Amino acid sequence: MTNGVYLRPLSHEEATAVMASFVVEHQIEAGSFEEAIAVSDVLLRHYPSFAYGLVKKGSAYSGLLRRELAGKYTRMEDIPPDLKAKADRWYAANMEAFAQAEALGWRPDDGQTQ
Repeated sequence: MTNGVYLRPLSHEEATAVMASFVVEHQIEAGSFEEAIAVSDVLLRHYPSFAYGLVKKGSAYSGLLRRELAGKYTRMEDIPPDLKAKADRWYAANMEAFAQAEALGWRPDDGQTQ
């Protein structure tokens, strides 16, 4: 409430972004993480303080990390340099999205997972 985003009327653009967020959810569930990130970026251009959109964007980056790294490499040194560079960017983007959502009042115990 202190951030001015709780229970305030949404503009048409913001309401449309909220309704379209199901597309991001579907893409994450389908493992289409790159597409989920792209759609999240569009939604966030129209509704920059959309905490749920930021959480979903962070979750998509987490999905990329799991898909590309989990169980494939036992040591950091084994990760190819180009993939390591991508993974570092994905990790930073994940952290940034969740930090922005938290700055808007979202908390990890709000029912979302990182």
